[in-house]
Formats: sequence, structure tokens, C-alpha cells
Amino acid sequence: RAEPWLPSPRPLLLPGLLLGAATGTAARVLAALTALARRRADSLPTALGPPLGGLACGLLGLRWPETLFGGGAALDALLRGGGSPLTSLGALLAGTALCVGTGLSGGIFAPALAMGAAVGGGLRAATGGVGSEPAIWTLVGTAGLLAAAAQAPITCTALMWELTGDGRVIVPVAIGSVVAATVAKRLEGVEKRLVGLLRKKRGINMGSKENDNGAARLN
Repeated sequence: RAEPWLPSPRPLLLPGLLLGAATGTAARVLAALTALARRRADSLPTALGPPLGGLACGLLGLRWPETLFGGGAALDALLRGGGSPLTSLGALLAGTALCVGTGLSGGIFAPALAMGAAVGGGLRAATGGVGSEPAIWTLVGTAGLLAAAAQAPITCTALMWELTGDGRVIVPVAIGSVVAATVAKRLEGVEKRLVGLLRKKRGINMGSKENDNGAARLN
């Protein structure tokens, strides 16, 4: 039996299209902010970048603790129709960009899930939900932003199906994931930017074919 917060069986086209465009754009914003943080960190002495990035992330965590540890608490609240979508999105964008951009240990998988849920929650509030249950927007947003960042819409669709245990989410999530990945690709290829920054952070030679397979394992 499906949980009460899961979406209704009716596939919803509008959330998929709206959230696909929004999460694809949000992923591009994340890439731009991460690149900006990297440039700022590169202009500092090597020993100062990570400590300053850690300090900034810590201050964000003190103000918005739900965004710490990949935003797990924020994701849980948003999936249940609560939380503050815009606040969570802003804090997660800033924290993730600072973490990755300044060379701290971390990635984009868990934050992307929480940021996608925040985009979904924000659009649901802005549109009134268009008659759908709250979770359809957060689930589609979660899959969409991750699909945009990883350029893996099929994987993200399967992931949402596995996480929810309900096949009814496939159609709206698939639409959102494909649209998000396409939008992100059009907006200067967010995947290449993020993977490039992660490669650089780990000291991988981007010109080496030998390391191309290793880079794939970073995703």
C-alpha cells in the first residue's frame, strides 16, 4: 500500500515541465556559484581556501542547521510538505558551492536531492500545486536537479521509483528529469563544469585519458 504522501496515480505533465526547466536552471546556477568560489579560493594562499570555506559553511549551518550534512533534514521536511523551500535552496546553493569550490571534502549528490526538493516545494507554493499532492512537486524536483547535475535522467527516474516503492511516480518524474537534463545541457553543460571542478579539487589531470575512467567514478 502506498504511503499517503505519495503522488496520485494520475501522471501530471505540468509539474514535470515546470520543474524540469526550474531544476535545470538551478543546477546551472550551482555550477556558476561553484566556479566563482573556486576562482576566489585560487586567488588566496593555498592554506587559506579550505579553512575559510569551512568557516563559511559552518556559519551557514549555525543559521540554518537543517541544511547541514547534505541537507537531509531539509529534504525530509520538504518531502512531507513542510520546511522553507526558498531559504533551504539559498543556503544549500551557497553551502554546496563553498564546500566544493574551496576544496573541502564533499560532493553534490545529497545536496542536489535537497535542493531539488526545495525547488519543487517553492514552485508548488507559487502555483498552488495545480490540484496535485505536495509530494509530486518535491519528488519531481528532487529527481530533476540530480538528473541535471549528473546528466542521468533514466537513472534518477529509477532511483525515485526505488526510493518511493511506487511505480506511479515514473511518468511525472521521467518528464521532469529529461527536461531538466536537457535544459542544463543547453545552459553550457552543468555536468562538465561540476565534474571538472571535482577533478581539479582532487588533483586529477583532466587531459589524461587514463583518468577519464577515474573521473566517472567521482560522480
